[in-house]
Amino acid sequence: MNVRQYEIMFDAFEVCRQIVYENENDIKPEEMMQLATDILKDKNFEKSKEILLKVIEMYPENQLSGSAHFWLARIYQFEENFRKAAIIYG
Repeated sequence: MNVRQYEIMFDAFEVCRQIVYENENDIKPEEMMQLATDILKDKNFEKSKEILLKVIEMYPENQLSGSAHFWLARIYQFEENFRKAAIIYG
């Protein structure tokens, strides 16, 4: 692992810790989306899906919820789960 990958892992851990153990409302959807896309670049699809689903759940009225849906569908495409991708795109 290089330094950048460790930084991304640390950031992911910190956001997940806040989501699970602290007040969820302290986490901005922009921070969560940035983290999800950073993790996606490292092909950690499961963790990225987890964060994207949390964005959708926590901020359904936020504009970024649409982006979260888009990236979630793209991950399912990467995983060749085209049925789930189509459902999310739909």
